[in-house]
Amino acid sequence: MAAAQAPNKTLEAMVPTPYGASQMIGAAPRPAEDTMLRALEGTDAQPIEGVEKDITFAQGARQSISSISWTCRTNGGNRLFYAGAPLVARYLAWSVPNISWQAGLGWPIFTNYCPVSDYDFRFKFRDAFRFQIVPVFGGFYWLGCGPSASGTGTGATEVWVWVNDFPDLYGDNAGTFEFRVTGWST
Repeated sequence: MAAAQAPNKTLEAMVPTPYGASQMIGAAPRPAEDTMLRALEGTDAQPIEGVEKDITFAQGARQSISSISWTCRTNGGNRLFYAGAPLVARYLAWSVPNISWQAGLGWPIFTNYCPVSDYDFRFKFRDAFRFQIVPVFGGFYWLGCGPSASGTGTGATEVWVWVNDFPDLYGDNAGTFEFRVTGWST
């Protein structure tokens, strides 16, 4: 008889994806660099603890689903913690509601996942749109402008979430967004 497998750390049953493949539901992988998995020099690197929440759907859809939610800041990277430890994942299913932030004094208030549809190679994530919300896990940073997506990396890493900005200008950002995870596995 085969040894028992460790349980999948999901809040919902998920269809497994092939190792190293992205579930192209609004997310495409780009290789992550070490600098994307840590806070910027001189910024507050405190972990953000997740809170469990229930999401209720409209009539005719599923009744509800459990999730873990983080209120993320926009003036640096967000290192996600759950149950007192870093959230580690190779597969992640996420959504991003309640977005409200500015890229500095005088900038418009951004309220969606990809507020600007152009690029700037000088930004922290050169392949992501300017000011887009960017999850980093599984050895990749994840692109796509859908406010909900899922992806599978090549290995389990800590989960960080950023907004894409100039590396030296995060300090003038103001506001927050909510990052929800409905499933993950290592």
